[in-house]
Amino acid sequence: MRAELLKMRVLLTPRIMLALALAVPAVAALITYLVEPDDVGLYHQAPLFAAQIGVEIAAIVVGVWIVAMEFSQGTVRRLLTAEPRRTHVVANKLATAAVTILIGSALVGFVAFWLGALAAHLRDVDYDQGTAAKLAVVVAITGLLAGLLSFALGLLAESLPGGLVLAFAVLFVLDGAVSFVSSIRDYTFTSALGSISARFEPDEAAALDLGPAIAVALAWVVVLMVPGVVRFLRSDFK
Repeated sequence: MRAELLKMRVLLTPRIMLALALAVPAVAALITYLVEPDDVGLYHQAPLFAAQIGVEIAAIVVGVWIVAMEFSQGTVRRLLTAEPRRTHVVANKLATAAVTILIGSALVGFVAFWLGALAAHLRDVDYDQGTAAKLAVVVAITGLLAGLLSFALGLLAESLPGGLVLAFAVLFVLDGAVSFVSSIRDYTFTSALGSISARFEPDEAAALDLGPAIAVALAWVVVLMVPGVVRFLRSDFK
C-alpha cells in the first residue's frame, strides 16, 4: 500500500483533481457573494452542491486512474513482478483509493462549508451551519461511493479511457436512460446518491431512506467489483 500512496502523493493526476474539486465550490461561493441572492439558503447550498459535483468528477477520475493506469502504460506485468500476489495488488489499490478519496472529499466539503460561511458573513446574512455541516458530510460520503464505483469499473474495463467512459455513463447518463421505468429508477447508483443528499437537506424529497440508499450504492459497487476482481485474478497479461 505504501507504493500506491506514494503514487498518489507524487503524480499529477490526484493533485489536479483535488485542485479542480476545490475550485468548483470556490467559484460557486464567489458567485453567490456577488449575486446576493434573496434566498439565504443558497449561501450554504451553492458551494456545497458545487463541491459535491466537483468531488464526484474528481473521484471518478482518481478511482479509475489508480486501478487502470498500469493497463494504459503497459506496465501490468512489471507491477505483478514486484507484487505477484494479485489479491494484494487489488486490496492495496482499493484501500488507497478509499482512504485518499474519503480524505480529499472531506477536505473539499470542509472548505466549501467555510467558503459559504465566509460569503454569508461578508453579506451579513444568517448561515445555516447545521444543514451546511450535514451537506459537507454528504460530500464526503458521495465522493467515497463514486470513487469506489469508478474503481470497480476501471478494474472491470482494464482500461483508463474505458473505465472513465463507463463511470461517467453510470453516474451521469444511466438515470436518464431508465427514468421511464418506475420500478427500477429509484435503485440506480445516481438515484441512491441523490437520496443520500436529500436526507440531509430540509424540504427535499428522497426516494429511499438513508440506510437503504447507502446499501443500494454499495450493492452497485460490489456487483461491479466482483467480475472485475475475478477477471484480474485470472487474466494472463502480455
